[in-house]
Amino acid sequence: MSIKDWISKEQSKIMKFFLALLIIAHHIYFYNQNLLLLKPFKYVGFLATGMFFFLSGYGLYIKKEKLTIHNYFKRIAKILIPFAIAICVYSASVYFFNVSLGTKNIFLIVSYSWYIYVLLILYTLYYVLFNKCERNFELIVCILLLSFAAYKCGLLDSWWKSNLAFSYGVIFAKYKTFFYKLFIDKKYIVFFASILFLGILLAMNKFLELGAIEVLTYNIGVLLFCNILCLSLLFIKTKHSLKVIEISYEMYLYHGLVLHLQHFNNSYLKVLESLVIIVITSYVFSAVNSCINKVIFNRKKCLKWQKKN
Repeated sequence: MSIKDWISKEQSKIMKFFLALLIIAHHIYFYNQNLLLLKPFKYVGFLATGMFFFLSGYGLYIKKEKLTIHNYFKRIAKILIPFAIAICVYSASVYFFNVSLGTKNIFLIVSYSWYIYVLLILYTLYYVLFNKCERNFELIVCILLLSFAAYKCGLLDSWWKSNLAFSYGVIFAKYKTFFYKLFIDKKYIVFFASILFLGILLAMNKFLELGAIEVLTYNIGVLLFCNILCLSLLFIKTKHSLKVIEISYEMYLYHGLVLHLQHFNNSYLKVLESLVIIVITSYVFSAVNSCINKVIFNRKKCLKWQKKN
């Protein structure tokens, strides 16, 4: 595989769909803890989320778009518009259908919405630190400080276990040629070393009281997991992706609501039913989001064209 095709846009879409399924399976496990086949998914949540962060950082840098205020808000809008629609859907389910989501706070009503808020913070850090020059070290330090702050504030471990993968994605994209040569020439060493050290770090976190050091050990473990998945992409050739795999963000946004509505009884059939409903729901709202984005951004283009003429 050529370096151009490695971690391409199409590969990223497939990977994000796969990661979304992993995260959903992780959350489904907690509704069906007696199902043997779901037990391995108990431990993959933060790893899959970390790879999402990696791909976000990688994608930001690899596009090499000018870091203007316009591009910043355009990218933020692509996160916030679907999120705002999800807030409306969740709110409607609470107020009109009496769905119990554990909170009526409009900013927290979307299940697992912490990811969106962290992503917004990371995008902002990227914009600020890369606006004038590419400051890799400062980005790493800021994200680590963010993670330690989340740990010290007693936030859920989801807030601090995988954030560093975002900066790793940026660095990976910047030095892609180096990583490509390393992964091609030393693929077996990279693969088995990453698995070995990932296993050691996970064992340390499980059996040792590491305190705040866990912020580092978990994040480094996520980076090793990213290496493993990036290495696997060397063997996946893609030219065109199916439309269905472009719904990973919507799957993340709406799977929590679907799981709340389902009445699980430790049945694999019910799990399969949930997955089908999540995919269909996500596909519908992906189409809605796409239409809204086209209306907003095409209108802006028309206004610019009218001003020029």
